[in-house]
Amino acid sequence: MALEKVITYTHEVLETGHVQVLRITRIMEDGKELSRSNHRHVVSPGDDITKEEEATKRLVVATQTPAVIDTYMAYVNLLKENDKTKKELATLEAAAIIAAANTQSDAILLEANTTKAEVEAFKAEVATALEVALQDSVIDDEEKAGLWDKVKAFFNPKT
Repeated sequence: MALEKVITYTHEVLETGHVQVLRITRIMEDGKELSRSNHRHVVSPGDDITKEEEATKRLVVATQTPAVIDTYMAYVNLLKENDKTKKELATLEAAAIIAAANTQSDAILLEANTTKAEVEAFKAEVATALEVALQDSVIDDEEKAGLWDKVKAFFNPKT
């Protein structure tokens, strides 16, 4: 009748490059769960990861590339400045999503049991999210079309 503490982690990478971490702590006795507690936190692009557990560190390093971090930090700096326009914020947000999507698709391909269909489904999901974001933004139609062309080119590269 020994008690055992079992800690597991799950992760979710958001389109902006943030990594959501869920730590689940279970107290087990003879294979039966006696109690469970959850702790959630988010690792933003550019955060210090030295105190994260190894799987989280590997995921953050794989998904939060310098391009993702730079774009996110530029976005955060714009939020801090009151004189920037919504148009600039929307453009940077779209750029951050594209940079994170590029990195995440590479990370997905590195997963052991990932199929091409799963990667394509991910790309379609991100493309749809971008299309909605661009429709709701204050970017004028010509700029919106230019950004959308870049998104389509990213997701449908010529081989």
